[in-house]
Amino acid sequence: VLDGGCGGSTYDVAQGVLYAIGAENDSGEVPERPADVVNMSLGGGGYDAYFESVLQDAEARGVIVAASSGNDGASSVGYPARYDTTIAVGSVGFDGEVTSYSNRGENLDLVAPGGGNGAGILSLHKSEEGFTYTEGNGTSMAAPHAAGIFALIKGLHPDITPERVRSFIEAGVITQEMGDEGFDTLSGYGLLDAEKAINVALDDAAGTFRFPARFVLSDDELYFTEVMTAEVVITNTGEIPADVSEVTSSETWVTVERLDEQEDDAVGRWSIVVNGEGLEAGFYSSDVRSVGADEEGTEVVTTFKARLRIGKDGVGDVGVISVLLLSADSLAEVNSTMTTTADGYSYRLGVPEAGTYKIVAGGDIDFNGEVCTAGEACGYVLDGSEDTLTLEAASSGLDVIVRLNSDEQ
Repeated sequence: VLDGGCGGSTYDVAQGVLYAIGAENDSGEVPERPADVVNMSLGGGGYDAYFESVLQDAEARGVIVAASSGNDGASSVGYPARYDTTIAVGSVGFDGEVTSYSNRGENLDLVAPGGGNGAGILSLHKSEEGFTYTEGNGTSMAAPHAAGIFALIKGLHPDITPERVRSFIEAGVITQEMGDEGFDTLSGYGLLDAEKAINVALDDAAGTFRFPARFVLSDDELYFTEVMTAEVVITNTGEIPADVSEVTSSETWVTVERLDEQEDDAVGRWSIVVNGEGLEAGFYSSDVRSVGADEEGTEVVTTFKARLRIGKDGVGDVGVISVLLLSADSLAEVNSTMTTTADGYSYRLGVPEAGTYKIVAGGDIDFNGEVCTAGEACGYVLDGSEDTLTLEAASSGLDVIVRLNSDEQ
């Protein structure tokens, strides 16, 4: 579908995919046996709704689609690898490390051998003399490695769906961990492992595969000031039962206590208490580590960060607090202001007319544009309740009691 100079349009590539999967296309022809796996060692252009619909059609037909993430060393994956129904493949070099040229980011799924860092990948190259094998480097070499392993999976497990393959990737059962636990933007879910993929495909085809135990926390990070308490719930998203044996902190200013009352789907519920008394002003961080084992004796570990900020005056400083005046009926923002410890956390809001309102105050310590999310200071006038206020004239003494919001969002 591309011309001799390796050029073509997004539409051309989409037509090639339609032909490969046996769908209606401009050529008026379909292959005798449609593809089970499609590889796209190419990139360019941006989002295209038509191309996305073609790839969605491929997924609906059970076709696994792999594509190269791009060779710009960019912090985002290029198209078409970036589409949700496509498995985006980055590159590792001869030394097993992610290459500098490999695009990375939130949409990266995994990495595979792509050459570089000491050696290239033998690839078919076209020249004036014809086709020859030469060494090449790029995610265009990595994606076919992944597509080949997906073809092995399909050969052993013909009924497997692309969604099931992605669930294997996200669970880490067909990859090798390379960076942070689970997903990281540099290597995705890790280096694709052919042996692990074959074993998982065989077990899944036989109906004996179970996703390994995996502890997931209600919060990846918690933010505290001075003396505060939060609650963390640990659930097991795997299919093999597991229990948490202990949760410990790397710092003495954090204490952890197991709570007796459990949620139905939880394996542990823990109280996290931070006491910053005696600490100098500044920012502090502690790793809170949960350790357990599944019924097969395999250790299961996960961690999260507890972060503490102590104000310069030696007392708790919750940072910048936004105070919002909301319409009681529509919850639309009517007015707002900000206040800090330098202001003594006093605030003043203009009320356009008499009526019923809510006043909420909250922090945005993770800078996501939302106040009162998990781990942030939050409060309402009327001792933390969400009751409405009837304001007819200038009012004072409308104190907001701000507490740490530990609810899972």
